[in-house]
Amino acid sequence: MVFAALRFNREDSSAVVKQAVEMVSGMRELNVELQATLDRIRGERDKLRQERDHLADEVGKLSEEVARLGEQVEALREELNRG
Repeated sequence: MVFAALRFNREDSSAVVKQAVEMVSGMRELNVELQATLDRIRGERDKLRQERDHLADEVGKLSEEVARLGEQVEALREELNRG
């Protein structure tokens, strides 16, 4: 009877260890997947930042052009008013 109890405990412990090993393996796989996802997100974030910076430059250029055209319109108005 003692041997049967020891054998049951050993088999039970073996099953618990096996489950724990499977869980750790699964957690490692999940960690790898999460890291890959995080890397993709960071890459997309960097692309979006570059695009934002590019668009900000374009907006700056367009603002300067609008200001310049506004000055030209004002000069033409003054010229028309004089003439």
